[in-house]
Amino acid sequence: MKDVAILFLLQMILTAGSTVAAGLFIRGCKQLLVRACGKYAPQIVNGAGIIGTPVHELSHAAMCIVFRHKIKRIKLFGIDKNSSTLGFVEHSFSRHSLWQRAGNFFIGVAPVVAGSAVLLLLLRLFLPDTFTAVQHSLSVVAQSSLSTETIGQFLHTVVSVFRIIFDASHFSSWKFWVFVVIAMTIAIHMDLSTADIKGGANGFIFYALGFLLVDIALYFLNPAWLQSFTNLILRGGFFMTSLLVMSVVFAGAAGILSAIVLLIKKLF
Repeated sequence: MKDVAILFLLQMILTAGSTVAAGLFIRGCKQLLVRACGKYAPQIVNGAGIIGTPVHELSHAAMCIVFRHKIKRIKLFGIDKNSSTLGFVEHSFSRHSLWQRAGNFFIGVAPVVAGSAVLLLLLRLFLPDTFTAVQHSLSVVAQSSLSTETIGQFLHTVVSVFRIIFDASHFSSWKFWVFVVIAMTIAIHMDLSTADIKGGANGFIFYALGFLLVDIALYFLNPAWLQSFTNLILRGGFFMTSLLVMSVVFAGAAGILSAIVLLIKKLF
C-alpha cells in the first residue's frame, strides 16, 4: 500500500498541485498590480476585465457543462458598485453524484488552464513565428518525465518563453503590443477568487477520493496497471503544466511592472 500512497501523491501534485500553484501565483501578481495602481486600481482592473472576465467566466461555464452542473445564472461582465465581483456563474449539482462533486474542483481552477490556452491561440493569431518558437519550448515540459529536475525545468521554460516573447526585435511591431496588452488583461483575470478556492477545495476532496479508489482497485487487480495508469496521468499532468506557462509568464510580466512602479513610488 506504500506504493499506492506514493503514486497517488504524485498524481495529485502534478495535476491539482501545479494548477492551484499557478492560480495563486497569478492572484499574487494581481494584488501587486492593485497596490501599484493605487486609487486608480478599480478603473484599471475593471477596464482590463472587459476581456479577461468573460474568458474567466466562460471557462467556469464550460466545466459546468462537462460535469453536468445546472447553470442557473451567468454574468460575463458587469461592474457592481456594491461588490468587487465583475462576473459570476451560479450553478447547482447533485450531492449524490461523485462526478458532479469532483467537478467543483475543475470548475474552480478552470480559468488558469483556459486562460493559457486562449493566450496561445492569440499568440498564434498575432505572432505566428513566435508561436512556433514558444510551442517548441512548451513541448519540452509537455514531454518531460518526473525527476528531481522537474521544477527547475519548468522555471527554465518560463524564463525561455518570456525571453522569446519579449525579444527586442518584436518591439517595433504593433501586433506585438496589441497582443501583450490583451494577454496581460486576460492573464491577471485568471486568478483564483475566494469563491473559486472554496468551491475548488470542496471538489478536491471528491476528486482525490475518486483517484484513490481507482488506485487501490488497480493495485489489487494488478500493480502494473496502477503504474501504467499513473504514467498516463503524469503525461497528462505535464501537458497541462506546459499550458500553465503562458498564464504564469504574462501574470509575471504584470507583476514585474507593478513591482517596478511600487519601487519608484517608494524612492520618490
